[in-house]
Amino acid sequence: MNAFAIPFSGAHFGGTQRALRRQIYRCKPFLQRARAASCRMASNPAVVDPQDDPLIQYVVVRRDLLSEPHNWPTGSVISQGIHAAVAAVSHFEAQAYLAQTHGVTFYDSTATNTVVQSTAPSPVPHVQMRTVTLEAKDEVDLLKAAERLKAADIAFALWTEMPESMPTAIATRPMPKSMIFPVVKRLRLFR
Repeated sequence: MNAFAIPFSGAHFGGTQRALRRQIYRCKPFLQRARAASCRMASNPAVVDPQDDPLIQYVVVRRDLLSEPHNWPTGSVISQGIHAAVAAVSHFEAQAYLAQTHGVTFYDSTATNTVVQSTAPSPVPHVQMRTVTLEAKDEVDLLKAAERLKAADIAFALWTEMPESMPTAIATRPMPKSMIFPVVKRLRLFR
């Protein structure tokens, strides 16, 4: 018996293992050309296809809330991230809605010279988005992340738990990954 067996090979599934290996071997030049093209696109952001740059929202939550002296339940910590995510999305959605329906003008913090103004509503297409949850070690680390986002002109919401007045989470506005990732790449995934 072969240690390496391709499932569903045989007469009913298009040939033998040897034929499959030949087909894979013939595909190698194509795969190499595709890999080279993707590397060229990655080195030149102007030609990146929107399909290759997904819409993403990063949520940063404090890890220290789970341990001493806070000892928050896991659900409460998760809720802090959800509060921040909803605040980030609803704030900017409310701005877009008012701009579309009432002709109100807003200046977006992500682009200092861009004015969002409209007098007629337009349909918003369904867009797929990813959400990634990251961790900050403590309040200081969370506030440093907020400063990095602010310095990069990336719109975000900082959630502060009241009445304790304790910053607990950050959520960015959904944006293309290429705009946000360089700023948050130092933070670890929240696991």
